[in-house]
Amino acid sequence: MKKVKAFTLLELLIAMIISSIVIAFGYEVYSIMYKQFLSYKKAKTEIVNTMQFNTILTNDFYNSEEITFIENTIAIFRKNNEPLHYTFNDNFILRTKNEITDTFKISAINIQEKFVFKNEQFQSTLINELSFDARLSGEIQHFLFAKNYSAATLLNKEIKFQQAE
Repeated sequence: MKKVKAFTLLELLIAMIISSIVIAFGYEVYSIMYKQFLSYKKAKTEIVNTMQFNTILTNDFYNSEEITFIENTIAIFRKNNEPLHYTFNDNFILRTKNEITDTFKISAINIQEKFVFKNEQFQSTLINELSFDARLSGEIQHFLFAKNYSAATLLNKEIKFQQAE
């Protein structure tokens, strides 16, 4: 009888055990890398959204004629355009122009506005500075937006302000 060359049952069992261990290690490494990728993607998305919000609000402040603040809402007025509204809620900021609404997932806290004109009896809603803090990636970040008005705008507003007194 001719002898057939083949693997024994014990050799096959050892090969299967070794390959199972290698596959288990490979799956665990993949799982760890995938979780790391998801956390990186979440952080990157949060940074990109925050940078986009910062750029848009800075641009809106720069191109505005007037900025008013009433009860956690900023109204930005431009020449010959509909006003923009930024509404600060607990977990997000809404930017509304006409019927289009953008949502920024930024939680604004410690909102502080600096009014142009102040009086004990009457306070103007015109602001030239807005600042707030936001928690991003577990850290508090400070945001500051400022508007330098033209002399003509300030003079017109001061006259209206004095007439209101």
